[in-house]
Amino acid sequence: MSVGRALRDWRTASFIYVVLRLAGVVGTSPVRFNDSAGYMTVNFMHPDMRTWPVPLAYSLLHNDQNRVIAQAIVGCVTWVLFAHLATRNSRYPAALRAAVLAVGLAPQVTRFDSAILSESFAISASVLLAATLIGAARSRNWRVPAVVAWILFVFIRPENLLVGVIAGCLVLVSVIVKRRTPSIAMAVVLFVGLGSIQQLRSITTVRNLNMYSVLAARIMTDSERYAWFVEHGMPNIPGIRYVEGYDYAPSIPQELRDYLGIPVEQDVPSIVTAGGMELARWVRTDAWSTYARRLVARPRETFDFVSSYAGPSLNARSHTFLPTENRRIVPDWVFGTWQWWAVSASAGLLALIVLSRTRDLFAVGVIAAATIILFPLVTVASGIEQQRHAAVVAVMLRLVALAALTLGSTTSPTVASDDEVR
Repeated sequence: MSVGRALRDWRTASFIYVVLRLAGVVGTSPVRFNDSAGYMTVNFMHPDMRTWPVPLAYSLLHNDQNRVIAQAIVGCVTWVLFAHLATRNSRYPAALRAAVLAVGLAPQVTRFDSAILSESFAISASVLLAATLIGAARSRNWRVPAVVAWILFVFIRPENLLVGVIAGCLVLVSVIVKRRTPSIAMAVVLFVGLGSIQQLRSITTVRNLNMYSVLAARIMTDSERYAWFVEHGMPNIPGIRYVEGYDYAPSIPQELRDYLGIPVEQDVPSIVTAGGMELARWVRTDAWSTYARRLVARPRETFDFVSSYAGPSLNARSHTFLPTENRRIVPDWVFGTWQWWAVSASAGLLALIVLSRTRDLFAVGVIAAATIILFPLVTVASGIEQQRHAAVVAVMLRLVALAALTLGSTTSPTVASDDEVR
């Protein structure tokens, strides 16, 4: 195939993808949820509810209709870029490109475009990170975009901040052990790690509300777990185990709202009001450390809980959660099952090892490591809606498999150079 023919085919595939992705949301109504209010205020250094990337984007876009279109456009750009960079040297570029873009049109990916939440941008950030890491493995020209993608990926959601902290710690250990001056990229990872710690300390409101959801869903419903938490300092408030549902914003006492930093529009689990200031003080100071001790002390219980959500979260069907008006372009089954993708990812990574594609292996390995870290984190830190909270992780698993398989089928070993490989 000539270069001109290949370019035309690539442009055609990209155009078709963009048209189909936008067709899913153009003319539909944006959908707001209980959590949407937290994304309306930008605060870079000391956010109460949400880290800055999505609130910043929303503040620039002014209204929900613009936000929906922007989410879809950003999704188009990132998936097209990923498909291009992952398949450009493949032996089967057309087939693999079509497979990548088909997954990028799955309802489990596109339906978040219509929601005024972080999932659409967060999915796009993970796709952008995967694409730029692949590009950086082959050309120095992509190193700066990869750094920018890493910053956006880490700061876009609270659980991703922990990935940033872990990466920063690993770089710090490497610098100390090898006694070398960090490169610019390593310095950025260290800086992002420090920033992640600061952001985790700042987003107290969302951490507190997540803990209340965990208490309501996992602790109050089980006698043994409730007794264990009481033994480890949780206030034993009569009748609180039987409190269910949510309280609407106006009914929450102002003192409690101010202490927890709850926005005026934010509804909360009813145990917030039932527990009063006594439970609120414990949640704010000791709840997460106590919960972490429980997870470590009961590894089998923790494993069983996390694994029980593998199917419902990683194989999520679009009609089972998050009702939006997004039009379905391709069927749910295009997203596949997580077991098949896990096997495919393992096979692709093994191929990269056998072929000694070190740079490609590192690029895919970063996404794989983040996926492995994030799934248990979002599962144990979520009291409800694990399907929605794990949506980004489900997409990342597909990215690992697609990247590993496409890079494993490249015609020649990856070589980084100053010039873009075209």
